[in-house]
Amino acid sequence: MDTVKGILNFSGENGEVTTFFGGRVTLSQLIMIIVAIVVVIILFKFVKGVFRIVGTIAMVCIALVHFGLASPEQLKDVGSQIAQNGVAKYQTYASLSENIKIEDNSVKIKAGDTWIDVSQVKSIIATDGDSYSITANGKSYVVNDKQIIKLLDTFK
Repeated sequence: MDTVKGILNFSGENGEVTTFFGGRVTLSQLIMIIVAIVVVIILFKFVKGVFRIVGTIAMVCIALVHFGLASPEQLKDVGSQIAQNGVAKYQTYASLSENIKIEDNSVKIKAGDTWIDVSQVKSIIATDGDSYSITANGKSYVVNDKQIIKLLDTFK
C-alpha cells in the first residue's frame, strides 16, 4: 500500500511531497479533483440516462477511494498516546537512533537540522522509497531514518 501512496504522491526535487492548504491536500489529490470534475462534466454533456447516473456515482466513488488512499495521514493525540504506552516504549526507539530523543515527557525527532516535537507533526505522507514527508510548524521535512519512520507509524 505504501508503494501505491509513493507513486501517487508527487514530490519535489528534495523529496518533499508537494502539499497545499497547510499540508491538507497533496498535488495528486488536487489533480484528482480536477480530473473528477472534468469527467463528471463530460458525463453530463455526452452521456444520457442511466449511464450518466452510474458514471457519476462511479467517478465519485473512485475519487473517495483515491482520497482515502493518498491523503496525508494525521497523528493521533500524541500526549494521550505517550501516557497510554508509557515513555519506556519510546525509549527503545530513542536508543536505536540518534535522531530521536525524549525530553520532559515529549518525543522529539530530528528532521534535517531541526528537532521537532512529534506533537507538532500535522501530516505524514509516504514518499517513493523508504522515506516520509512530514509537515510540522508550516514546513515540510523529509525523514529517511527507519527508526523515526517506525516511531511515527506508532502514532498514526
